[in-house]
Amino acid sequence: MFRSQRRDRSTLTRRRGFVVSASAAAALALATVVPLEAAKADTPQVSVETGVGMAHISWTAVDGAQRYEIERTLMNGSTPAGPGTIVGIWTPTRGGDNITQGPTVFADHGFVVGERYQWRVRPVIGGTPGDWSEPIVMSTPDHPGPSQYLTGHEMSDGVRYTTDAEEVELMTRIAADSPRVRLESLGTTYEGRPILAAVVGNPPGTPQQIAKNGSVLLAGNVHGTERSGREAGLTMLRRLAFSDEQWVTDLLSTTTVIIVPTQNPDGQANSQRSNISGQDLNRDHILLRHPEALGIAKVIRDYQPDIIVDAHENPGAGTDIQFLWPRSLAVESNLFTYNQMLVGRGSIYAKASEAGISPGQWGTHRVDNWETLLSNVSGLKNTVGLLVEVPWGATSAHPAEGVQGGPENLRRRTAAAYWAFETILDYHHENKATVKATKAGAAAYQSANTGPLYLDGAYPIPVSPPITDANTIMFQPYCGYRLSPEQYAARDGSDENATVSWKSAPVKDRLAAHGVVVENVGSGIVQVKLAQPLRGLIPFMLDPDLETSTVRPQGTPNIGMVDATRLDDRRSTVFVKGVSTGVPNRVGTDGCSVNDLIADEQAWPNKGQFVSHVNHVVNDLRGKGLLSNKEASAISKAVASGK
Repeated sequence: MFRSQRRDRSTLTRRRGFVVSASAAAALALATVVPLEAAKADTPQVSVETGVGMAHISWTAVDGAQRYEIERTLMNGSTPAGPGTIVGIWTPTRGGDNITQGPTVFADHGFVVGERYQWRVRPVIGGTPGDWSEPIVMSTPDHPGPSQYLTGHEMSDGVRYTTDAEEVELMTRIAADSPRVRLESLGTTYEGRPILAAVVGNPPGTPQQIAKNGSVLLAGNVHGTERSGREAGLTMLRRLAFSDEQWVTDLLSTTTVIIVPTQNPDGQANSQRSNISGQDLNRDHILLRHPEALGIAKVIRDYQPDIIVDAHENPGAGTDIQFLWPRSLAVESNLFTYNQMLVGRGSIYAKASEAGISPGQWGTHRVDNWETLLSNVSGLKNTVGLLVEVPWGATSAHPAEGVQGGPENLRRRTAAAYWAFETILDYHHENKATVKATKAGAAAYQSANTGPLYLDGAYPIPVSPPITDANTIMFQPYCGYRLSPEQYAARDGSDENATVSWKSAPVKDRLAAHGVVVENVGSGIVQVKLAQPLRGLIPFMLDPDLETSTVRPQGTPNIGMVDATRLDDRRSTVFVKGVSTGVPNRVGTDGCSVNDLIADEQAWPNKGQFVSHVNHVVNDLRGKGLLSNKEASAISKAVASGK
């Protein structure tokens, strides 16, 4: 089994106030374990395993216990440095979605790493605490990787977050010093900050090589005040860049890891959720109106990651961590089922419970364009997607955490996000072939342009009460969309009186950033056929019915890039300028009818260009066997003789 080598450490291990050798650090890490036969029958028998910023405390169950309390004590060698504190409350129902926790394990993740601690556990029966277990004393491992590349968050022992200047300097220095890292700029924010991605491999290949071999995208801080994923990403970057532990070398032998610690540099620097123009960037992953989302789209297009992880924080829902995955009905059904039942609510939930982390379901947003969340767009792009939510508020399971934003709170949030990143990387390493096959199946299904298309609605999630989003707009397969030259060049922009003035890239560039295949019809007119891998995504950008109350009867309607012409002409015969030619209006395997393709409703600059276009279309359809020579000739004559 592919497992983290959690205690692998550098030759010199940093500790508060002094430095010890690796051999001395190993000695310090030895736990003081009481022989099992010495424990009372009604006293838990405890063991501890340490991870990155976490201690996983496990114990034997005691009959009749309704809950367990976990105590942590800072140690000075073998002597307590002060009184112990109850840092954990374990109950069998502390998981979300009415999930009953299986093993008696609790993840303590809020302490200062590198320190030495004692842990004890006691049962609570009928409201009365029982006896404490015998203590386990252990030195916790320091931050993984060389200490000269620590983040500002780590150097402060979690008292503060890393500044934007520190982040850019650190990523630049790591890329310069490690042959495993290539630093790429995804663009520049409105305030001039770089949007950076670190591509980590051994060594990092070309985008084409990485798309073929497999990768995972770890993205954080799309909301500027939600920083735990950002800090976890920087820690993971350092570990992957420099460590020679088995976990790292095994991972990088098969997987490239793309890390975007901060999707929203301006929001992070200004401590605001949105970017500096006021845009919630997690509602811009379809329209790509702003440079931050545009850059992420290009990364996904170029590297085709197998799994996309988007790290967030929330006010707190009673669990240690929550997950969400693509739910739109436009996502291929097998990909949805795999993402939900095998990855999310299957493997990741199980691994969380085994680690003592209570998992839960993050609820979707029903009426605020939730389809454009990065986690959902991942599915629309035939990729496994996971939104990871860490509560920033203290939960009842962590009673000693203190105020929101305090050191223990910040450390717990970062450690939880890091655990999620590490666990998902493990999953990809162990299941890459299955992930890639599921992706390929979804892309093939969409390219065939079979099955209905949806502008709203969501797959159900098996929770109580169930989370459902009703479908109101569904179409049978049709050809695609046509855009005028003006639509193809259209840009969105800020209001006249906006504090921050901005203008988006043209529709042409935004479609290209997604990787949408566009065909030139002539005279600046283009068409987008649905028979391509991004079929599920395309209607959310171009359909003329998006901005209607029918699609969002209970809230804000979705908004598209432009109201393109939907190509769904199923009249029985081919028409030219309103007159039937008598030729059957056959539909090809791509879902396009003859009427869809000749574009006689389009405003052409002159008749000659329209005639040239139609002749090209009928010759192509004749070559494919969709038109006979006689039928092709009849259409060409009707076009030539028309006004």
